[in-house]
Amino acid sequence: MSYIYLVTIKKTRFILLLLTIFLVVFSHSKSVHAQAEDEVSDDIEALFNQEAKRNESDRRKKESSRTQGKANQEKIKDLGGLVRLAPFNDVAIIQKRFLPKTGRFEFFGGGSTNLNDAFFFNIGLVGRAGYYITEKWSLEGILMYLGTEKRSVTEDLKVQKGVLTDSLITPEMFYGVDVKWSPIYGKYSFLDEKIIPFDLYFSAGLGITETNQEGQSPMTIHLGTGQIFAISKSFALRWDFSWNFYTTKSSVSGKDELTDNLFITIGASFFFPEAKYR
Repeated sequence: MSYIYLVTIKKTRFILLLLTIFLVVFSHSKSVHAQAEDEVSDDIEALFNQEAKRNESDRRKKESSRTQGKANQEKIKDLGGLVRLAPFNDVAIIQKRFLPKTGRFEFFGGGSTNLNDAFFFNIGLVGRAGYYITEKWSLEGILMYLGTEKRSVTEDLKVQKGVLTDSLITPEMFYGVDVKWSPIYGKYSFLDEKIIPFDLYFSAGLGITETNQEGQSPMTIHLGTGQIFAISKSFALRWDFSWNFYTTKSSVSGKDELTDNLFITIGASFFFPEAKYR
């Protein structure tokens, strides 16, 4: 009996010892966890403080740069003052056309040739005179004089096949009036060294075509497009595609036939009077 009592006491002491060890470990781990939480909380608060300081510093810099930019803009009176603008904060945009045209005359001279006549080769001179009502709209008169030469295929038809080529129709002169519309304005970079402004235009009008057939001077519908490259405010280079449509009477069949001529013209334009408002 005493033996059993002794064993019971030992078990009780052992259990108490285990409880004591458990309580000690639990309390220590809790304190360590609490300390870790405090340290993390302190670190997060420090990060928030740093971010707030950084945002405040950025805001002050932007405000200072904006104020400086406004002050610089007030001082700018010519193009030389653009260098004082703060980069990426103040932007100066210049969009006025380099070559002003409203209220001015344009005189053009150049050379032209046909592109779609299989039997004749035409080359000649073209003169144009126009007046710009606005920057986009103008009226233009056209005078085209063409020299005519038979192609080799035309001579072969006459010599080898006995075909009468005198009845083939080709233009010798055209004159008319166009309405010209210039909706597109842009700039080219030439060899990364020079900026060349240009206008892209479209034109339509009516005229008369003088042909190689006597008594045949039909009314002609003229369509065109081209570009004007401004070299200065008074001088420009220009190319033009012109497409003429007219009806002629065939000397063989006696019926009316639709004829079209496609011309390319290259030349130079002069603008008057001198531009004073750019």
